Amino acid sequence: MNDPTTALYYHRMSLDIWNQLDERGWIGVSYMHLGICHDLLNHHDSAVSYLQAGLNNIEIDRNQRLVALIHNQLGNSYLKAGNLALAKKW
Repeated sequence: MNDPTTALYYHRMSLDIWNQLDERGWIGVSYMHLGICHDLLNHHDSAVSYLQAGLNNIEIDRNQRLVALIHNQLGNSYLKAGNLALAKKW
């Protein structure tokens, strides 16, 4: 699937399901995917918000690999938004 708009729909559904199951790690993954989709759509502020939410949930789950992936994506989102100073922090 190469359509970020369609992917947003399914990742929102995924987020709803994981929230119902209270699975913090998977909630974080869903937020991460939502952030990536928003980034692909050039909605960088929304992307950062979703990625931060993903990071908050994944840090609770202590999955260091996913924490690193979100840090990388946050840096990319800030860079695409033209904020080099924040991009360098990630």
